[in-house]
Amino acid sequence: MTYKEARQYLKEISKTGSIPGLESVKNLAEVFGNPQKDLTIIHLGGTNGKGSTLAFLRAMFLKAGYKVGNFSTPAVFDYEEQFQINGENMKPEDLATYVGKMKEGIQKLLTAGKRAPTVFEVETVLSFLYFKEQKCDVVLLEVGMGGAMDATNIIEFPLACIFTPISMDHMNFLGNSLEEIAKEKSGIIKAGAKVISAPQKASVIKILKEKAKAKTDDFYLVKEELIDKMSEKKLALSGLYQNINAATAVTAATLLRSFFTKLDEDAIEQGLLAANWPGRFETILDTPRFIIDGAHNPDGAKALAKSLKFYFTNKRIIYIMGVLRDKEYQTMLKETVPLADEVMTITTPTVRGFDGRELLKEVKKYKENAIYVESIDKAVKRALTLAGKEDIIIAFGSLTFLGEVKKAIEK
Repeated sequence: MTYKEARQYLKEISKTGSIPGLESVKNLAEVFGNPQKDLTIIHLGGTNGKGSTLAFLRAMFLKAGYKVGNFSTPAVFDYEEQFQINGENMKPEDLATYVGKMKEGIQKLLTAGKRAPTVFEVETVLSFLYFKEQKCDVVLLEVGMGGAMDATNIIEFPLACIFTPISMDHMNFLGNSLEEIAKEKSGIIKAGAKVISAPQKASVIKILKEKAKAKTDDFYLVKEELIDKMSEKKLALSGLYQNINAATAVTAATLLRSFFTKLDEDAIEQGLLAANWPGRFETILDTPRFIIDGAHNPDGAKALAKSLKFYFTNKRIIYIMGVLRDKEYQTMLKETVPLADEVMTITTPTVRGFDGRELLKEVKKYKENAIYVESIDKAVKRALTLAGKEDIIIAFGSLTFLGEVKKAIEK
């Protein structure tokens, strides 16, 4: 199978969409001898901050000299970034090889009269097989959506289950209340695992604690003093919300030092300065300052707004916004749009994308100085033309179009 054929095959099977449940992914993993059982895994759940927390942890393990695999979705810039070892994307030729193996495995399932897995289920098993064959010392595994019914949850004995802040998201799949969503996300907690949680609303902590007590009785809440301490440090990742992510990573790393003897305090400190996670309050151009940010739900929007107020008071701010139609974009707009001087809306390049012209109507409820732009390229060019040297341009609202923004800048 060639790389082009592999990508086309993945595109074809992605048409199935999401089907919650673990039976199909278990069937596929079994075809390959359940590679997840041979991996040392740290499972990361939550709503916002999973990627950044993973990035801090990965940097700590790398500084300690471990071989680290990480599976994280969605990809922002390159498809292969979902499957990384030591921060390096899987090579295209390796992707072709592993997708070829997956295709053969799926054929066996179909021949046996079993359902074909979804693309995320395929990606999950592919990552397990890749990390096993590449002999990773530790795997940082990010939940795709939810927890209990997420494909990644076929793992049985994670060393740790980490929860970043949990908020309202994917309500059509996970539930219409914070408590329902927290219950679903708590489903990754397993016997014997250390459970680490960032600060949460009281009702969420109650749910996580109860699940931890039933399964492992090993629950740790990240301390506010540690978060305050992170605010005094120069962290590798920008944005005020990174203090919580960094403190969560430090808590987890400290608790796991008995399993990873080389993960000393020096490696943990160095990791805070070396983490890299694209698309999270990331500056991609210095003059004018152009930032891309993955804020794509109400809590993400609140965090972004807080950072904008902190870093860019009295600065002229220009937005490029695109959102997904199944997100709570009204709340996102309420939090962020009043801080902008000008807003450009675009249609995100995905089947779930919200039409930029419809988004413009919603934006104008908060900011009259707004315009729809028919392409990401044109929006970037217009923003660069409008912005003075001291102005700030920010593209956000969905991870799905940030890669196109970066490509437009590079042109």
